[in-house]
Amino acid sequence: MRVPGVVKVVELPSSPLPADFNPLGGIAVIARNTWAAIQGRKALKIEWDHGPHATYDSAAYKAELEAAARAAGKVVRNEGDVDAALQSAAKRLDAEYYAPHLAQAPMEPPAATVRIADGTCEVWTCTQAPQLTRERVAKWLKLPVEKVTVHVTLLGGGFGRKSKPDYVIEAALLSKAMRGKPVKRPGPVKTTCAILIFIPCRWSGWKPAWMPPVKPWPGCTAPRRRRSRPPSAPTASSRCRWNWGWA
Repeated sequence: MRVPGVVKVVELPSSPLPADFNPLGGIAVIARNTWAAIQGRKALKIEWDHGPHATYDSAAYKAELEAAARAAGKVVRNEGDVDAALQSAAKRLDAEYYAPHLAQAPMEPPAATVRIADGTCEVWTCTQAPQLTRERVAKWLKLPVEKVTVHVTLLGGGFGRKSKPDYVIEAALLSKAMRGKPVKRPGPVKTTCAILIFIPCRWSGWKPAWMPPVKPWPGCTAPRRRRSRPPSAPTASSRCRWNWGWA
C-alpha cells in the first residue's frame, strides 16, 4: 500500500432502504494502527453516490409535516364531543411544536472488535443490545446464533445509539475480509458525528380547552392533538399522522 501501515482497503456493502440499523455501506481502511488508517482514509479518492435523498431539503420537509398534521387524519381515540367542548370552553389554548433533526452523537463513539476463528465469532463492544447484536452479526456472517459470542464492555454514553449494531456488523465484515483476524472498528468522534443516525424531525399541534367545574364534578379538559412524524427506523421515507381527542 502507498500509505505506510495500511494493510487493506475494503468496500462495505450497503443495505436496502429502510436500512433498519444495518450498515449503510462505505469504504474501510484496515491498517496496523489508528494513525495509519486515518492517513489512508485521507488518501482515498472516492466518487460517492448520494442516493435518493441527495436533494433532501429540511425546510420543505417541515412544510410537508405541517400540512400532513393539519389535514384530516385517522382518529385513534374518540370519547365525548370534542368539537362541542372546544366551542363552549371558558378558555382555549392553541400550541404548535416543531422538533428538528437531532444527531445521536454520544461523546464516547460506537466501537467494536471482532475476530472469527474455527467457525465461531467473538465480539467485544459497547452495546446496549447484546442479543440483537448477536443475531445481526450471525445473520451477516451466515453463522448459527450460538456460534457468536458478544462481550459487553463499559458503555460510556449510549442514549439509544448503541442499541443499533451497525458498527459491530461492520467490524465483523472487516474481520471476515481479513480471514478472521481480529479487527477493531474504532469510532473517532469527528467521523462518528458525520455518519450517526439522526432522530427524525416532527411537528405536533395541541389544542386543550378548560371547561368550568360543574358540581359534583371538577373542571375537565378536552384536548385535540395532531401529530406528524416519520417512523423511528432510520432512512425510512414514509409518513404517519393521527388525531385523538376526548371530552
